[in-house]
Amino acid sequence: MHPRGEWERFCGAVAELYGAGRDIDWSALHPPGTRRRVGLPTYPWRAVRHWIDPPPRGARPAPDRGAHPLLGARIDLAASDEARFEAVVGPDTLPWLADHRVFDTVVLPGVAFLEIALAAAGAVLGGPGGELADTVIHRAMDFADGAPRTVQTLVAAEEAGARALRVYSRPAGAAPGAPWTHHFSTRLRALGADPAPEPVWAGLPEAEPGTAADPEVIYAGERARSIDLGPSFHATRRLWRADLGARSEIAAPQALRGRTGRYRAHPVLLEALFLALTVAYPAEHGHRTYVPAGVERLRAWAPLGEEVRCAARIRPVPAGTEAPETLVGDARLTAPDGRVLVELTGIVLKRAERHTMIGRAAEPWRAWLHRTVWRPLPLTPDSGAAGTRWVVLADAGLGEALRAAARERGARCTVVAGADPDPAALAGAELATAARAGGPAEPWTALRGGVRHAARLVAAPPEGPAAAVRVRPEGTYLVTGGLGGLGLRLARFLVERGARHLVLAGRGAPGAQARAVLAELEAAGARVVAHQADVADPGQAAALVAALDADPALPPVAGAAHLAGVLDDGALTELTPERFARAMAPKTAGAWHLTRLLGGRGLDFLVLYSSVSAVLGTPGQANYAAANAYLDALASLLRAEGVPALAVQWGSWAEAGMSARAEDAAKAARHGEYRLPPADALAALAHLLAAPPEDAAAAVLRVDWAVRARAEGALPRLLSELARPPREEPGQGGAPAWDVAAAPPEERRRLLADHLRRELSLVLGVDEDIDPGQGFASLGLDSVASIELRNRVQRKLGLRLDLTLAYDHPTLADLADHLAEVVGAAGGPAPGSAPAGGGANGGAGGAARRLAAKLGVGLSSDG
Repeated sequence: MHPRGEWERFCGAVAELYGAGRDIDWSALHPPGTRRRVGLPTYPWRAVRHWIDPPPRGARPAPDRGAHPLLGARIDLAASDEARFEAVVGPDTLPWLADHRVFDTVVLPGVAFLEIALAAAGAVLGGPGGELADTVIHRAMDFADGAPRTVQTLVAAEEAGARALRVYSRPAGAAPGAPWTHHFSTRLRALGADPAPEPVWAGLPEAEPGTAADPEVIYAGERARSIDLGPSFHATRRLWRADLGARSEIAAPQALRGRTGRYRAHPVLLEALFLALTVAYPAEHGHRTYVPAGVERLRAWAPLGEEVRCAARIRPVPAGTEAPETLVGDARLTAPDGRVLVELTGIVLKRAERHTMIGRAAEPWRAWLHRTVWRPLPLTPDSGAAGTRWVVLADAGLGEALRAAARERGARCTVVAGADPDPAALAGAELATAARAGGPAEPWTALRGGVRHAARLVAAPPEGPAAAVRVRPEGTYLVTGGLGGLGLRLARFLVERGARHLVLAGRGAPGAQARAVLAELEAAGARVVAHQADVADPGQAAALVAALDADPALPPVAGAAHLAGVLDDGALTELTPERFARAMAPKTAGAWHLTRLLGGRGLDFLVLYSSVSAVLGTPGQANYAAANAYLDALASLLRAEGVPALAVQWGSWAEAGMSARAEDAAKAARHGEYRLPPADALAALAHLLAAPPEDAAAAVLRVDWAVRARAEGALPRLLSELARPPREEPGQGGAPAWDVAAAPPEERRRLLADHLRRELSLVLGVDEDIDPGQGFASLGLDSVASIELRNRVQRKLGLRLDLTLAYDHPTLADLADHLAEVVGAAGGPAPGSAPAGGGANGGAGGAARRLAAKLGVGLSSDG
């Protein structure tokens, strides 16, 4: 047999003949009507090689022998005051690491993060010591598969000489755009001129040895709690306990002798400090497992030698506390001659159970669950200063008087007039007023009992083991949109949990992938029926349900899932009513018809596949976001009526779904959002089906909020409880990030072009080698991307820019010329340019009489 197929060999022969100069009758090869001609681009192609040459099997990057084993080598970053270090860490690179196991899994000791921070302090701040404050271990770093991980440490400047440090990791060799796990954060400072304290510390048993304890017995007790410290961590030579204190003598094990000099405080020696704290636990809590979660303050004056002394204590637990979630301790490490080397105050030890430590590693979806809560906020009307917006309910005469008075004082006034205003108009006006009251605008506002509430998205990880979903073999399960990628995965999910009767509905006939999955499910013992129906059409939806009821081989419907959806993206100004209808009908009309037809049948569940776009919004998807918001509201209504409805606000899925394209994933990753692996996403769905939220809606979203805040400059108030706001940067209420106006006039245009090239490369996900005369459209800048570019430029300049910026100035050169004019020759914004975000700094109450008083308009007592 020839290794190539017949058609391939034939085409190859034709190509060789054509290359040799022979005439080819192309109409015989491609008869008219059988192929569609595709025009090639008229501009020259730029060949950029993207293939990555894999290293030889078994090859490893040559390590930098001068770099710190945990911190790694420093990475130079252009035009940045941030220091970044990178190392590859694993049991193969650090032999002692394999001897630190928690629940049979190799885990980097939490104290290793302290060593990384101390090493970074030495590299960035200089000197033999340093101070750490507000130290938090966010997540353990495990090596369950034994493979190494790439560890990056970021050090950024803060106020008053401090540095913010964060540690991230991901599997070594991961593809670009793969997510990073945030493990650790702290703040670094150089130590002041104060000398190290005296070795005697009130409350620590340094003068009184106490009762001797056998270290090997303590190690055995740790193993009983599934914390297995191997020979490399047996550094405690002698140990004494006294009440809530302990003292120990520590020496580097033989395998580490002569190898601790590259560390400020070797993790093995620091881990022995926590063994002393374990001995100091209150007797009634000694059987529980506590793991380090953070340190309030650490001061290091000199590196640890191979022999040190330790004094540690646990602070008294409040009386009446039976099972404290945290213990707090203090410790000191001294040299054999009594010099204090390292002092830790406020060591936080968090109680850990087996399912919490293993569950979070094995079930990452737990950290992806979020829900929307409503926080009460006071109504605090402002003074009516310039820039204020008012909503007034009044008759026409009074309203116009108020409008004129407001205009004179620089405020804007919207009047809702009429002798008997419509209740809906009154409620809308009151709500609009409340939304602006007392500070910056809230994206979501509710009035409940006269109290203003604002929405906040919060993390909602489940407590305890995941709940088990109920799937009945004697019931039929209907999945609309069931012949697409997500629908087929849900069908497999249901069959794996016991479903034996499935109906998968779609607007088209099953494709090749769907037919293969249907055959697989039937081979597993399930009866699967494919129906072609558009449930957005009431007649087709009714016919579908009638067909289910009429099929004698199908038992009654036990559950339903609505997955149908269509995208029709575009800028808001481009979204016509027809485009809104196209994106909304499959979700909204389809869900409504299904709920009316099935809602009263005693279903086990009715799942509506929503999207986080309904909560967070997505550029260019206003119609899609509105459709999903409808699903969330419908699920809430149905649950109030007794129907077991659930709306799942999904983030982007990997491998399937409408946002599974690689370029979408790379763009989202730049904003800290990562795709959901299908197996983990379905595990989250299983839990939500078994333990649905009270308000019927839950978000499944995989986001690094710190990355998102840095990428977007600030997080909206909706997300204020998920991550600490980033340090204020230029362009956020202060000077613009691009301080172009401060440059000489002849330099501004060049600076703007450089800035724009960088922003355009980030939006498009390409390198910065962009031809300034090439049209944005030919670069792939669509309407959605053009809005993102405009928003980024607007934020960096601190100016309000037109929505059609990229269309009006369609090349990098044109846009740079335009923005140079906007900035102005006088070194400031052009006349008429409004500061971004300005003009609306608060609102006020909705009462006309109060507004009249503030504006100085006299009103009679009868109104």
